[in-house]
Amino acid sequence: MNSLMILAADDEATDLWLLTQALKAEKWATKLVTAHDGEEAVEYLLGRGDYADREKYPVPDLLLLDLKMPRMSGTEVLQWVRKSSEYCSLPVVILSGSVIQEDIEQAYRQGANAFFTKPSGFEELKRLLHNIVGFWREAQRPKAPFPTWDPMMEETRTGGVKAPKDH
Repeated sequence: MNSLMILAADDEATDLWLLTQALKAEKWATKLVTAHDGEEAVEYLLGRGDYADREKYPVPDLLLLDLKMPRMSGTEVLQWVRKSSEYCSLPVVILSGSVIQEDIEQAYRQGANAFFTKPSGFEELKRLLHNIVGFWREAQRPKAPFPTWDPMMEETRTGGVKAPKDH
């Protein structure tokens, strides 16, 4: 089994603490780094400031994002990640308190790999993280830095068919 480096961004300190405890309970070879809002998550990904030491703060294999955060929302972080040449293939899982269908659809349209509503209990959170982490530990992933999305390759892959633009 592979180890997994996870960056989790959430403005609720209690949710980050529960996430940390749930991952510890699994006793997997995971490393979790937390960010308290979207801006801090982007600073981490860019390796700026305190996060410049990549030995101490390695590039994550998985990004867990809350949607509703101050300064920079999870949606804005997701947009930034998908437009980034370095992180466009980084797996992003939304873990949000939202059950609003529009939020779910928007997250998938913007490139989220999955969307989960935060469970109400600790055991449910452990089960959910067991499934998420188990999946991404086993999944084949590109090595960081992630490959850049190339529109010419996309056109070749789709036989020249382009996705319709949003209205």
